[in-house]
Amino acid sequence: MMDQARPDAMGVTGNSVAETPHMDRIANEGARFLNAFSSTPMCTPARQAILTGRSPWRHGMRVYMSEVAPRKYTTWLELPSTLAQNGYYTASIGKNHFGYNSTTMEWFTHGFNEIYPYEGDLAEDKMSSKFEIFDSYNAWFNETCGTCDPLETQPFEQENGWWGSTYVYNESWHPTAWTGDKALTWLDWWDSETRDQPFFLKVSFLRPHSPYDPPARVLDVIARKAGVDFDQIPKAQYASTACEDDDTWYKDNNPSKDCPWVAKDSKSRCKSSEVSEDGTYSYDACAESCGTCSTTGHEWDERYQGPHDDVCNISVADTYCGDPGMTRVQLTRALYYASLSFVDEQMGKIMKRVSDYGWLDSTLVILFADHGDSLGDHHLWRKGFPTQQVATVPMYIRWPESMDSSIEVERGDTISSIVELRDVFPTIADFANITIPTEGDNRLDGMSMMKLLQDKNVEWRTSIDLELATCNFNYTMNWNAMTDGVIKYIYYLYDGSEQLFNISNDPYELSDLSTDEEYYEYLDYWRGELVEKFIAEDRGDWWVKNGTLMKWNPSNDVGGTMCWMSDYLNAYPCWKDPVTTKACSTA
Repeated sequence: MMDQARPDAMGVTGNSVAETPHMDRIANEGARFLNAFSSTPMCTPARQAILTGRSPWRHGMRVYMSEVAPRKYTTWLELPSTLAQNGYYTASIGKNHFGYNSTTMEWFTHGFNEIYPYEGDLAEDKMSSKFEIFDSYNAWFNETCGTCDPLETQPFEQENGWWGSTYVYNESWHPTAWTGDKALTWLDWWDSETRDQPFFLKVSFLRPHSPYDPPARVLDVIARKAGVDFDQIPKAQYASTACEDDDTWYKDNNPSKDCPWVAKDSKSRCKSSEVSEDGTYSYDACAESCGTCSTTGHEWDERYQGPHDDVCNISVADTYCGDPGMTRVQLTRALYYASLSFVDEQMGKIMKRVSDYGWLDSTLVILFADHGDSLGDHHLWRKGFPTQQVATVPMYIRWPESMDSSIEVERGDTISSIVELRDVFPTIADFANITIPTEGDNRLDGMSMMKLLQDKNVEWRTSIDLELATCNFNYTMNWNAMTDGVIKYIYYLYDGSEQLFNISNDPYELSDLSTDEEYYEYLDYWRGELVEKFIAEDRGDWWVKNGTLMKWNPSNDVGGTMCWMSDYLNAYPCWKDPVTTKACSTA
């Protein structure tokens, strides 16, 4: 598993600069899913879908690190514990990041027999005082490197920032190398004696998630393929040159068909005023002001500032803070590609070890990511947006040779059916011959992708839901979406606006069709589909009333604390009109 890997950065998709031969081989020796989505494209909610097999509304974590009531975990099925209860030995290496709202070891391990986590800088901030095992990598790094600063390689000490650089230490100390080496050590240990049970090993790399910090050796490989100024790397896509014209400041900050994503989903931006006399861009000055909000002279756009005064603290990580210039963007993209290539090297070593031990004939391999990365598309970085490059993921399944007689697709085939991260749990359970509930409160929402491999004509879902609900980042990032892989409909809860894209012929979503008369029928249809979804989920009048989608803005929230989870809805029973009325009770 990878973090923040977008499908079009893989060589198997035809990307000539990508250097991912080992992951490409998994796709070519199995099946590649062309419409694989991450319904809530942020780390923790995406991983909740993998863990629970549930939709965003039913697992409840519809934004990064939001609280999910721990009591639910006493009854919910989870992937590792379900496998362990059915005879599998379960182990996790690398990033878990399921959320940190519990102090119990049982909640933290989720049924894994062994866990060797690496959670990045979150380890020190969130859990190191609770569990010594919370971050195995940082403990190993400190012991190995002594006085080394693990943040030395992260520009501006911004782990989530997009301003990357090559790794400053021995590449064997890199968390990507550590994760791969730890997996090899575990496989060697497993082979060291005869076992009477099958194993489930989750290997989760933190990269290519920022910081984009590959070893220089790996970046050199990408640079040789990328050409002068990395101009062979696919360029960032956005709708109009007007979007980058500082004189218009993104069309005076007004939503525009020419700049669909900049207007709708960008977080706080500082106006580009940090340009020196020679015309070059000064990132340091902009980073300082955006990172602290303490420097005057920047025209903050209140439309995107949200309910919290400190929201601009995250602007460095998620948007262009001014215009860094195309060469800088291409270099960052090259660093991303190299980070992905370094992960691929580890995947190659792991697959070779599995093959050397003779396990490929009995082992199911699933390769995927939790979400994608904007990489400058629409003038955005990272995740949390409903764009294809963020909300879709690589999804490859390589089945063991012993199953060939029961598989209908050919190795190397592509499958266009819509799949989602919630499908990982039921797929693995199906492979392991574990029966999971399909009805009742403990049912899974996901479907087994094994069915798509075994029967090309199997009945399958025709669309998928996407959503993000947040008040701790920015209220413009509250959205719901529906797609069938051809059309994508997006509804913004904070102002009731809509977008419609034909992603089959506009994969970068550069042309918003919501005001195009030829697409009004599609707009009505998908709006109705979202209404029916909300009704089926019993979301209540907060979301849809008399067949009409509701709109509400967290700036009306009491204290800015309402994160719009299903649990919270029950806590505010008398808030009848969320657009204009504040909550009158917290009982």
